[in-house]
Amino acid sequence: MTSHSGVQPTGKLPPTEIFLEIFRYLEKSDLKSVRLVSRSCSHSVSDLLFDTVYISAHKEDFDVFENLAKHPHLSKCVRHLKYDASQFTNNLSERDYMWNLSAQLRRNGNPTDAPRDSPDPEINAFVELVTGWGKNYLSYNTNSVEFQCCQQSRFVKEGYRKFKEYASRQEAAYTNPEYWDTATRLLGQLTNLDSATIYDQWERTIVKTLKAMSDGEFCRFGSPLNRAWNPVHLHPLAWSYTAIFGEHVITSNGTREFSVMNEFLKGTPRRLKRLGTAGSRLSPESFNAKNSTCAGLIFDGFWAYAFIETLSLILETTNLDGGAEDNHLPITGLTALLRSASRLKHLSLSLPIHNGVHEQCYKLSEVFPLQPLVWPALRAFYIGNISVEAAHWMMLLHYRMPELRYLEIAVIELSGASWEEVIECMNRHLKLLDFRIGSNALVYADHSSVWIGNRWYEEETWPGGDYDGHIAFNKAIESYVVSGGRHPWLIQGQPDDAFSAKSEKLFASVQRLKEQTVQNAG
Repeated sequence: MTSHSGVQPTGKLPPTEIFLEIFRYLEKSDLKSVRLVSRSCSHSVSDLLFDTVYISAHKEDFDVFENLAKHPHLSKCVRHLKYDASQFTNNLSERDYMWNLSAQLRRNGNPTDAPRDSPDPEINAFVELVTGWGKNYLSYNTNSVEFQCCQQSRFVKEGYRKFKEYASRQEAAYTNPEYWDTATRLLGQLTNLDSATIYDQWERTIVKTLKAMSDGEFCRFGSPLNRAWNPVHLHPLAWSYTAIFGEHVITSNGTREFSVMNEFLKGTPRRLKRLGTAGSRLSPESFNAKNSTCAGLIFDGFWAYAFIETLSLILETTNLDGGAEDNHLPITGLTALLRSASRLKHLSLSLPIHNGVHEQCYKLSEVFPLQPLVWPALRAFYIGNISVEAAHWMMLLHYRMPELRYLEIAVIELSGASWEEVIECMNRHLKLLDFRIGSNALVYADHSSVWIGNRWYEEETWPGGDYDGHIAFNKAIESYVVSGGRHPWLIQGQPDDAFSAKSEKLFASVQRLKEQTVQNAG
């Protein structure tokens, strides 16, 4: 028999790999339907449908996680763990609940396009009020009659009650040892897990129509609880700093949450390849050796992370009254993690800047292990907000990251040489394919000057506003390090090798430092 196109059917189906590639473009709802077609389709689609598991203290999320972990086949499909650490805050007042809800609705789309098609007239009135506050939603009058009426609305009362209920559940789970034991045991059954990410807030839900709230299709991503959450109820909040100075209780960004995830992961041997915080900002307290959980991880040698290939962390400190000394916490835990992660291929570290008399970055020696450790497979490195001595900086990039090809830097406080000499040394001795410099990245450790535009400025005379030529000159520096040419800092009449002698003197000190480090380690 011949088809209408004149092609004789062969009776053979395309390879499974082709179907799998097609399936990658389908929505989750469509994948669920495909899974019911045949046993073969079920196995193929399961790898896509169940490749990610969310875990949180809430029953909706934990039940799905538990069912997947206990399933003999589906548990092997899970590759990615996403720990949802967003907070249902217990001490939120009803007024603050409504303030945050209004901000949430405005963030989720253009206020002028906000849907007003709810069957509930109170919800439509609230959306109308939010829209009427103008572009700056923080400028509304909370004492207005309209605000007071909305605050008494049934959907606000119901949402606030539900928010408080989930806050109590979350706190109860965190204080229940059985929760930790069960989660750790179940994670041990996800034998193919290779990445872990911690989230500090839900992904945003774009509300297109309020009529669709009841069918649960207004949100197609995030945790099971996130997907089922009513869009006109307040989402859990991102991590926030809490300080009760009278009782000396300080809860910093993600400290507890990161400790929780580490407790889960260290319970059983595994080969995680990726660890990150999804743009979330952790407190240095998470890596402070005085933190009991972190101390345990240092003792264990971060063995749960020994196979990591991609590490992405953003650290941010509190700004409390104690000043820079109180905020400059030791981050021995991060050093221990880097020491154990010798298989790294991609490393991204954004470190905090501490505000005291002067801004002060962590020193290179406070972050990276002092031992002559090498990351032989590392090809991409981003680093921001760190203080470096020129010879140690070049040793890190040249000897300890011998396969480095992609480098991006934010604020780097330099001592021991000039940036002109370091840039020349990088051009001569690194084999970069791409180099990028962030705004105001080239700084001196004594804060004497910063490179902006196409000249050095004293700290006290940094220009404000528009930085003409800044991007263009940074591009010239980036191009010189990668491709060579004429040094961007050379002025007319200077020979091309004006910085060569000092650059080679710097590199000779790097070689001596390497030899000394090896001897000390021996």
